[in-house]
Amino acid sequence: MAIKFEFSEKTAVITGAAKGIGAAIAKMFAESGANVVIVDMDVENGEKMASKLEEKGVKTLFRKVDISDENAVDAFSKEILDKFKKIEILVNCAGIGPKDIGPPFSKISSDDVKRVFNVNTVGMLNMCRSFYGNFYAQKSGKIINISSIAAFLQVPMMPQYGASKAATISFSNSLAKEMGSFNVNVNCVNPGFINTDIYSDALDFKKAVPGAFEDCSTSQQVVEKMASGSALKRTQSPEDIAFAVLFLASDEAKNITGQCLNVDSGIVYR
Repeated sequence: MAIKFEFSEKTAVITGAAKGIGAAIAKMFAESGANVVIVDMDVENGEKMASKLEEKGVKTLFRKVDISDENAVDAFSKEILDKFKKIEILVNCAGIGPKDIGPPFSKISSDDVKRVFNVNTVGMLNMCRSFYGNFYAQKSGKIINISSIAAFLQVPMMPQYGASKAATISFSNSLAKEMGSFNVNVNCVNPGFINTDIYSDALDFKKAVPGAFEDCSTSQQVVEKMASGSALKRTQSPEDIAFAVLFLASDEAKNITGQCLNVDSGIVYR
């Protein structure tokens, strides 16, 4: 018997939901009855996704928002709360990969470090801060931040990315401690190896780690090679991550907070 989540009459705001993992999360929430607000910089795919979800009979809205811009996020949250009155679920899924690939670290520019942190960390902070009052007022809610197993691994190819995701986990733990006093759960989901835009330049890893990926001719093959080191020796899908997010957003997870759920086929053991 398949597990069926029920989110009717609830509203979920999901960043990075125009495609990839975020789109899978948005689709699964809509199929479970939730109203869905899609936040992304990708207008074409964001609008397409909103149209698809409307066909499922739920209220759907797409907004282009630069989440690294505090004022833009505040204007967005005001619009959403004026329209929906409250939100029950916030999923911070927006994330970008690095342009500069190491080692050595001296090849990685400060501009690229800032670029990665501005979206992956500052953007997530802005969203949580801007919707904080909503959760405080209703004394309930779920926040799920998408981090990465890169936060726990030693990855000289992209240390700026791993550091931004470690910051996400640290912040989420602190926020869980604070917001638990008014019945709000804050957790992280850590994807493993999924062939999304984060790994669009994965072939560059061949130059970064000579000999490790010599038999790979596509980014997909590089991702599969990395995943082969897991206990289950396989990659994950966006739907795998979505299922974990919906569980943490459900009433069944009401006593889970301040945790990281690794969906990685057995890479990280903590």
